[in-house]
Amino acid sequence: MRLAHFFGKRTIKTALAIGLGMLLYIALKSLDVIIKIDGTSLYKRDSGFRFSDFYSPFFAGIAAAYSLYPSKKESIAQAKNRVVASFLGGVIGIILTISYGLIGVIFDSDFFEWPNLGDTYSLSQYIIPYILIFIFIMVVIAVGNLINKKSAIFVGVLTFISVTINPMGMIVSRYDDTAMFLGEAVFGINRILSTIVGVFIALGVNSFRLPHKVKNKDILFVVGMEEAIKDDTMEFEGFFKYKLKDFTYRNIPLSLYTTYTPMTFMTMLTDVDLTSPVICMSGAALYDSVKDDYVYTCPLRDEDSRALAVELASMGIVPFKNTIVDDTLFITTYDLNYKYNRMYYEARLDMPFCNVYHKDLFDENILYYLIIDELDELLKIKEKFDSRYYCVITEILDSFNKDHKLFYLKIYNKNVEMMYGIAEYAARCGYRIASLTSDKVANHLLDVSDIKATFEMNVDKYDGKIDLAIKNNSYSTLFKSIDKIYYSKEYKK
Repeated sequence: MRLAHFFGKRTIKTALAIGLGMLLYIALKSLDVIIKIDGTSLYKRDSGFRFSDFYSPFFAGIAAAYSLYPSKKESIAQAKNRVVASFLGGVIGIILTISYGLIGVIFDSDFFEWPNLGDTYSLSQYIIPYILIFIFIMVVIAVGNLINKKSAIFVGVLTFISVTINPMGMIVSRYDDTAMFLGEAVFGINRILSTIVGVFIALGVNSFRLPHKVKNKDILFVVGMEEAIKDDTMEFEGFFKYKLKDFTYRNIPLSLYTTYTPMTFMTMLTDVDLTSPVICMSGAALYDSVKDDYVYTCPLRDEDSRALAVELASMGIVPFKNTIVDDTLFITTYDLNYKYNRMYYEARLDMPFCNVYHKDLFDENILYYLIIDELDELLKIKEKFDSRYYCVITEILDSFNKDHKLFYLKIYNKNVEMMYGIAEYAARCGYRIASLTSDKVANHLLDVSDIKATFEMNVDKYDGKIDLAIKNNSYSTLFKSIDKIYYSKEYKK
C-alpha cells in the first residue's frame, strides 16, 4: 500500500504493463532459438522466420501506456480507439507496400522495391514511394472520416507512417529473398499485433486490483463540489475531476452535493461514472448521472405553491417555476419583460437536460421558485418570506451575472433541509453517510450525516459537532481525508 500511495496506482500499473510486454518479447525470442524444424533452429541471423519478427515491445508498450486510465470506461474506449487506429493505418500501409512490390514482380524490376531506413537504396527509389505515402495519408484520413472514427485518425496516420517509413531493415531484409514486398508486410503485421497485444495487456493489468483490507465499505461519501468549480469556465478543477475518477474506479461509494441543476453540473461530469446519485438543487432532488434520471424530488406542497404565487404576484414579482416532469427539468415563466427574466431565459434556452418555456405551464409539483435580481432586492424578499412562511426555505446564491451584479433567490419546500432523499437512499443501500463540505451552503447536509467533515474555515459557521476538521482548505486534503476515513479503524462501525 505504501508503494501504491507514493507512486500512484496508475503509475505502477503502467510500468507493470510495459514490463509484461517486454517479458513477452523475451519469451518469443526464446521460442526462436528453442523450436527447430528438421533439427535446424528457426533462428537465423540473416534470413528465415522468427516469432519475434511479428511482435515489438516498443509498439506494445506505447499502446499499453495510452490505454491505462483511472476509469475503466475510459480505458476500454481508448483501447478500442488504438486497435481501430492500428488496423486503419496498418492495413492501408500493408496494402500499399504489397501492391508496390507486386509491380516489381510483374515487371521483374528491382527498382520497385519499397525502401526502408535500415538499408541502402538509391535516391530515385525513394521518390515514388514517398509520393504515394503523401497521397495515402489523405486516404487514411478519408477512411477514418468515412467509418466515423475521427478519434482514431491521428494514431492511424502514425501507424501508417511507421509501416511505410520503417527503420527495421533487419526484419525486412530477412524476407526480401522470397519477395520484395514481404518484409514490409511482416513489419505491418508486427505493428498491428503489437498494438493489440499491448492493449490487452493494459486492460488485463487495469482490471487487476492490488490487495488491501477495506475497513469501511458501508460509508457513502458525499462531497460538496461548489468550491471546486472554476468561475470563468464553469468546469471542475482538473485535480478534483481526476480524484472523482480515481474514487469511482476504486468503487468507493461517492456522491456529490450541489446547488446546481443537471443542466449545469452534467457537463462537468463527462467521463465520470458516479456510483451514487448527485444531491442537486440543495437537496430538492437526487439525480442519477449515469442513467440521466431523477430518483427523488421534494417539490413544494401545492397549497404552499399557490399561496406563494399569489404573494409574489401581489408584490409585482414574476418568478421562474422549476418543475420536473418525466425526468426532465422544465423552467417556465409567463413574462420575459420583467426585470432580468429575458436575460436568464436566453442564457438557458439552448442548454441540455432542461426545457425552457415562455409559458406558465404548471401549477402543481413545483420544485422551487426562482427570482433573479440585485442582491439588496433579494434580501428584502427573503426577509419577508422567512418571517411569513414556516413551510418554505429561501436561499440566495452567487451571482447569475457578475457584470450586472445579479443573484439568485430560490424558494424551496422546507423539507429539503431534512435531506430525506439521500437519507432514504443510504438506508436502502445500507450506507452510513460521511459528508465532506467546504462552506456553509452545504451545512444542512452535515446535520443528517453520521460522519461530519468540513474545511477549517467553515467549522465556526456550523452549530453542531464536527468529527474531522480538514486543514489547508484544499481538495487535495479533502480527498486524503476520504482515504483516512475509508481505511481507518477509527471510523469502523
